This record gives sequence, C-alpha cells and structure tokens, in this order.
Amino acid sequence: MVGTVAIVTCVQGFLFPDFTLEKTLTCGASRQWEPPAVDCQRYCPPIAADHTIPRVNYTDPGVRVSFQCEIYHTFPNVSLRHDITCGYDGTWNDTVPACAEITNCPVLPNITNAVPVSDNTSVGVTVQYQCLNNMTFADDRPTRSTSCGRDGKWHPKLVVGCSGESFRFVPRSRKHAIDPVEAPGAPAIGSLGIIFVVTLLVGIVLLDTTTLFKQLRLMKRNLSRFLIKKR
Repeated sequence: MVGTVAIVTCVQGFLFPDFTLEKTLTCGASRQWEPPAVDCQRYCPPIAADHTIPRVNYTDPGVRVSFQCEIYHTFPNVSLRHDITCGYDGTWNDTVPACAEITNCPVLPNITNAVPVSDNTSVGVTVQYQCLNNMTFADDRPTRSTSCGRDGKWHPKLVVGCSGESFRFVPRSRKHAIDPVEAPGAPAIGSLGIIFVVTLLVGIVLLDTTTLFKQLRLMKRNLSRFLIKKR
C-alpha cells in the first residue's frame, strides 16, 4: 500500500553497503520502495586493542590486517606485528592482543674480558662494564657504559671487548740506540778529498779554455783565407 513504511534489518554478520545495520523503506506513489532495497553484505566487525595501530573498521572477507604496537610498546610475545584475517563467515580468525609499555631491555650482552657491575635491565637504567685484569677498551678506558632506552634497546650497543694491548699510538724506537761516533782522521781525509776535487775541476776548466782559444785561432785563420779567395 502506498505510504507503507518498512524497516529492514540485516542479520548478524551482515551490513548494508554503507555499513549500517538497518534501512527504512517507504512505498511510493509508483508502488516502488524508496529508497530502492539493497542486499546486506557480510563484513567482519571493527576490531582494536590497547596501544595498537591501526584501528580497523568493518572489513571485507578475505582481507588481512597487520597490527603494530604504538611507539615504546610491545606485544606480549615481543613480536613486531600481529596479523589477522577476515573470514568469509564474517568473523576474524584471531583476536588482537593488547600492547604493553616496554619496561625492560633484553639480557645484558656478554662483552669479552668485561663484566657488568649490575644486572638491572629496566628502562632508564645505565649499566657500567668493568674490564678484567687491568685490560682496557679501544679508547684505553677501563670502563664503558650502556643505557636501556624506552625502545627496549641498549644504547650505545657495546660490541668490542677489553684487550691487554693499548690502542694508543706508540712512537717507534730509534734504529740506533747509540749516537754515531766520528772515525779517527775523518776531518783530514775529508779535507784532502775536497782539495782533490777542486784541483780536478780547475784543471778541466783550464784545459777547456786552452782548447777554446785554439779553436778561435783556427776559425780566424779559415775566415781570412776565405776572404782572400773571394777577392
């Protein structure tokens, strides 16, 4: 009958495409329902947990959602994410565990030839490592510290242990432990050597000068003969 009002409600696990549970329909003058009736569809309901992201609304069947914890929080099993899938029956295949605030770091790492002075792993705690048997770290210090951050990790991360060898630069020893001693008679021999070398050089210069004069006289004589013939 025209003007009749009907309320249509989806059964559990189903919703209208606009994610509503019920629709109000009215029989119009054309004897058609207004708005036109649409089918209900199956969806998985919204799901969330404390300190998790994202917040999931109604989800189509077959869709997988990956949940992560908010910063400085972790899942109970300390995993990085938790995946669930919307089934075709409109239910999730698993629940989402709530994330809890990180309160501790992992067990203190083992550092070679060093021991921690405390075993406290709470967030905010700084633990000092002490080298054994008078050894030192790479910076020549006998101790180093690391702190447990809010992210549940040790900062800085200690890797290199202690060693009995110093990492400082040590100058190399001199090749000759004793200063060299001058040999007897060395000054006299050196002086004679210098005199010999100087005398040799002077002789070479004089010889070259004599040869030069001879060459000049020869050139002058040849030039005179050439000029006479030309006349």
